[in-house]
Amino acid sequence: MQTLVERINARKATWERQWKQLSEKQRRKLVLYAFGGYCVLTLIVVIQVIMAFGNAPDALKVDHIENPVRVRQDPKMNSESKTAAQHGK
Repeated sequence: MQTLVERINARKATWERQWKQLSEKQRRKLVLYAFGGYCVLTLIVVIQVIMAFGNAPDALKVDHIENPVRVRQDPKMNSESKTAAQHGK
């Protein structure tokens, strides 16, 4: 684990040194490129979300939620659950 931390710190120091060696104009250009890429990716995701919801049906179907724990009043089901409980299943 210690070697991993040392490698990460060494890489971080290298990147910091390289960043400081760049001129102000080059730094600004890199930041603008990164921001432009971020904007393009954001735009793509927003378009995909709009297209996904644009193809969805206009009216949402609303149903009642049934309680999954509730025991049904079906006599066959009650007899099966009783016999399973008696046999230890």
